[in-house]
Amino acid sequence: MRKLTSYIPGTKARRAEQDRRLCARARERVNEIVDGEVPDAREREELSRHLDACTRCGAGASEIRELKAAIARVGRSEDPQVVGRLRDFAQRLCEGTIEPGSD
Repeated sequence: MRKLTSYIPGTKARRAEQDRRLCARARERVNEIVDGEVPDAREREELSRHLDACTRCGAGASEIRELKAAIARVGRSEDPQVVGRLRDFAQRLCEGTIEPGSD
């Protein structure tokens, strides 16, 4: 249950609620953000600023970037099992079934 003060502009509870919603949006759209595919410029800027300011969301985005780079490197090799494991890990991370840094 949310605090009543989370509905009052300018309160600490209101800012915390807005931050929580922004984190949720950033997690949902992390692939689009990392790939530069957020079409709306204003939203793209807001989400990018959030990734810079929020340690948890920023760490998740960094892991996605690293995974994508690793998949690109490994994708050129002959080992499809390694590529498959990396893709599976990246997919689970994006879906939120694992937390960044837990695997």
